[in-house]
Order: sequence, then structure tokens, then C-alpha cells
Amino acid sequence: MAEDKDISISVIIPTNNSSELTRHYLPQLCAHIEECDNIISSYEIVVSDSNKKNGDLIGETDSGQPNVRLIYAKPGLSDVENLNNALFAATKEYVLMLGDNILPTYNYFNELISLFQYVPSLFGASGNTLVSTNTDYSTGLKTLDPTASGISIVEVPFKSKKPTYTLALSESNMLINRRLLCIMGGFCTLYKNIDAAKTDVCIRAWRAGRKCLFTAAANCKQFALQQPKEEDSHQRNIDKTFNNLVLNHLHTSRLLHLKFWGSFTANYIRTVFSGKEEQKDQKAANKQFLNRIKAIHTVRHWFKKQRNEPFDKIAKGYFSGPLQEISLSRQHENNNI
Repeated sequence: MAEDKDISISVIIPTNNSSELTRHYLPQLCAHIEECDNIISSYEIVVSDSNKKNGDLIGETDSGQPNVRLIYAKPGLSDVENLNNALFAATKEYVLMLGDNILPTYNYFNELISLFQYVPSLFGASGNTLVSTNTDYSTGLKTLDPTASGISIVEVPFKSKKPTYTLALSESNMLINRRLLCIMGGFCTLYKNIDAAKTDVCIRAWRAGRKCLFTAAANCKQFALQQPKEEDSHQRNIDKTFNNLVLNHLHTSRLLHLKFWGSFTANYIRTVFSGKEEQKDQKAANKQFLNRIKAIHTVRHWFKKQRNEPFDKIAKGYFSGPLQEISLSRQHENNNI
């Protein structure tokens, strides 16, 4: 496959400060991708900048780097809307989404792209992220939390080099078939942050008959320590709870959906009449969820119209027991999974 050299990749990056990316991150990212010219025929980096300081400037401008497309988006877009703006401007076969300061290593594309050749129904794949403090820690393989009710996703330590089914791809790195992602409508803008929208799109892919894989054999690395972002802990808790409510409403069905509403109703009543400080974030998230319930239910109805598999069938089939590894040689022979 590497000899064919016919793989094209779009790296999509939403931001609200493209100047910082251009100075520090993008030159190194370009250099790392160009080191993989044995497998990648062409690439582009699409940066969508929604910084309010751009004023009325909307459209593509010269970035000064031949493989970087800089798009000034409409100011005020949410992070997920800005991500979609970059996605729908991309033109290559695959889209790659990386976290801040994450760079693919030399073997990253070889390992992940081979999975698309062996697994015809593959939607996307993630590799291991090496952090400066611990080069042995694997990140990105996710499964259902068996101790929690509803849809609760946990990340588990995993060191096997074999490709393994993952319920959601890693937030730090994910390589996806662009055509499939666009057919699905991109990322759902109901969510408050990109990580939640990424998880949702993977679950939608599973329900549509596609698969997601994680392999620790593909590596990317954090090229510099990130500066911690100042965040409002209350707002972070509210957003996390709201995102979880949306995810469970959209993807639970039948008895699991009735249990969701029963749990939500009991929780809502408890928070309304509770004066406890720790209940305020939950109460605010519940209120936001109910305020947007019409839009959320419309999206749920659209999902059902797509004739997707119920989530509980996916959960029982792939994520109710031990993690399921796959054999590439067997996959190649059967051309099926």
C-alpha cells in the first residue's frame, strides 16, 4: 500500500487564534507530515478561525504556507460549528483531527491507513498519544462503564499492539473517512464542546454499521507541555452534565430510554427543591437541557429516520464483555468483519 502513494489527508483545525498556530505549531506539523511522503500523496491543513477580532473578514486568505488554508469564519461560531466549518472546507480523502500540540510520528499514518485497507467498514481510527511524562501510557481506547447506568464511557489502559474496537475515538487524535463523515452531516452542534461532539459522531457511526478502531502501534506525541487553560469549574461541570444528558437522550432506546427519563425526572425534582450548593450545577444543566429539548428531540427523530441500529444492540454486541481485538490477516482474507 505504501508504494501506491495515493493517500490524501486534510488536517482540520478549529481555532480562535490562528496567529499563534501559524507561528509555533503549523510549521512543525507540516514537517512531520512531509516526513511521511512515502505514503501520503498530498495533504492540506485547513484552519478555521472564528476570532471576533477578525471583524467582518470572512473567507479564505493567504496563510503564507503552501499547504495551509486559512479560513476566517463568521465570528461567534461555537467550537463545534467552527469544527464543521473546517470539515466542509476540506477536500482530501481522509480528515485528521489532532489536539493542541499533538504531532504524528513517522509510523502513525502507515499503521492507521492500513486499517482502512483491511477493514472495509471502518469509519475512523486512533493511535496512542505519547506524553512527555510517561511514554508507556496508552490513551484513547474507550468502552462502556459497566458500573454506570445509561451511556457512560470510560477510557481504559491498553498496551496490546493489535487493533481493537473502541466505542469512541481519542480526542487527541482521530483519522476519519471524510466522505462518510460528511454524509453523516458532520458533528452535532447540540453539544457544548468538541470532545463531546466527537464521541457522539463515533456512536452514530457504530449505529450506522461502521466501526472505530484503536491501535497502540500508531503513535503521536505531545511536542510541548500545554499551558493549563483557565476554566470556570462550575461551567465545566454544567457543560459536562448537559452533554451527557444530550448523548443519552439521542442514543438510548426502548427500556433504556424510559430509564433515562425516569432518572432525569427524579433528579430534576430533587435539584429543584434542594438548596444544596453542590446541586446548583446539576440544576443549571437540567434547565438548559429542557430549554433545548425540542431541538434535541428533532435530532433524535432524524437519527431514527436513518434506520440506524439501536445503541443497546451495539453495546451488547461489542462492548459488554472483554475488549475485542481483530486480526488483520483474517480480516484481509475474509474482507469482512
